[in-house]
Amino acid sequence: MAISLWGQFYELWKDPTTGAMIEGGTPHVQEWIHRMLWPKAEGGFESWAALAPTLMPILTKQVGKLFWPWTLANEKALAEGVEEFSVRLGDGVWSQKPQKYHARSLAMLRAKYAGISNKGDLDTILAATGCLAGMRA
Repeated sequence: MAISLWGQFYELWKDPTTGAMIEGGTPHVQEWIHRMLWPKAEGGFESWAALAPTLMPILTKQVGKLFWPWTLANEKALAEGVEEFSVRLGDGVWSQKPQKYHARSLAMLRAKYAGISNKGDLDTILAATGCLAGMRA
């Protein structure tokens, strides 16, 4: 999971404003960003049981309830060739032009998902977070 968050933190670090905040006040975050440029396994990995209490709220609230519905609506809009799409996110409606990049990344996620032979635990997590629907397009 940390590797999937790394890109967001890397972009924050590259931005002058947030980059200064990271460099000036969060040295461990900056070190982690640098380590993740060339990641390598240097020991054991945390178990899902240890990670779930902190990751499930993020996966459910941010990914399952906001990003996932948006990315599926974006994919549909591209398939239909519309200039703009709208999707209900939380208490509001979000409208914008479709983005091809996100449709490609969704296709890549689905391809990686399809390549997993034993999806039992993964499907349980994806279902609990609201991300299983649409995984098999």
